[in-house]
Formats: sequence, structure tokens, C-alpha cells
Amino acid sequence: MLAGAGAGFCQIIITTPMELLKIQLQDAGRTAAKEVVSGGGVVVAPKASTIALNLLRTKGIVGLYKGTAATMLRDVGFSVIYFPLFARMNAMGPKKYPGSEEAPFWYSFICGLSAGAFGAVAVTPADGMGHCFPCAFWLFVNFFLLLQLLKRVSSFYIAQPARGNILVF
Repeated sequence: MLAGAGAGFCQIIITTPMELLKIQLQDAGRTAAKEVVSGGGVVVAPKASTIALNLLRTKGIVGLYKGTAATMLRDVGFSVIYFPLFARMNAMGPKKYPGSEEAPFWYSFICGLSAGAFGAVAVTPADGMGHCFPCAFWLFVNFFLLLQLLKRVSSFYIAQPARGNILVF
């Protein structure tokens, strides 16, 4: 499990900036497509190298790793699940020949598919959380603060009529 976590940590060093670049490229392509549809003529989308240099200039090296926590949660979690599960399943199956420790290709392939599918399903909520968590967090905080405000206001107005004050709605 520790080896899987280490592999996941090493992976996010490359994955996080590449995901940011992928999102920027998709956005640039979408913008170029809208311009063509709206009658702008032939519009050339910027190249990946241009977008990468622009990202580096505007956000810096640290800015390229924005969203690392969500990526870490997904990738490290997947690696922690995948590698031990694959090793265990592969060790339990048939061997290439009697007395061998090596599994046949077809069995290793099936084990890899199964462990990958299980790991992906297990960390899918973490992937969605990376995209939705900031919005959901602030929505929750605002909702909680609104509830607290309503609780305070309602207790204030409910307590006031007992003193002879007038209710105002």
C-alpha cells in the first residue's frame, strides 16, 4: 500500500499541470469553435506550447499545481487500491507453468482490468469532489450561516412578544 501511495504521489507531480493544460486547451478549442459558428471565419486555436507558456507566465510554477489536493486524493487513493489488489489477485491465479511464480498474460490482463475498475469506482467520488468541493463547501457554509441567522432572529422575535413588544414581519 505504501508503494502504491508513493507511486500516486510521484504521478501527481506530472499529472496536475497536465490536467490544468488540458482544461485550458479544451477551453481554447471551445472558444475557437464558437467564433467559427458565430461567423468569425477561420479561427485558429492556439497551440499547446503557447498555452503552456502563457500559463507559466501568468500563474508561475506554483500556479500550475492549483488543485493538487483533489488530484492527490484521486490518484493516490487509486494507486493505494490498485497495486495491492492487482498483486493479490495475480498471485492467487494460475501460473504460466508448474513451479512458476509468473501468471499468464491473459490472467494478469484480467487482474489489471478488474483492479483498475474497482479502484476507479472507489475514487470516483473524490474526482467529483475535486471539481465540486469548493462550490459545495461555500454553499454549505452559506446555508449553515443562514440557518444560524434564522435561529437567532426567530428566537429574538419569539422572546420579544413576552415583554410586550410588537412583532414585525
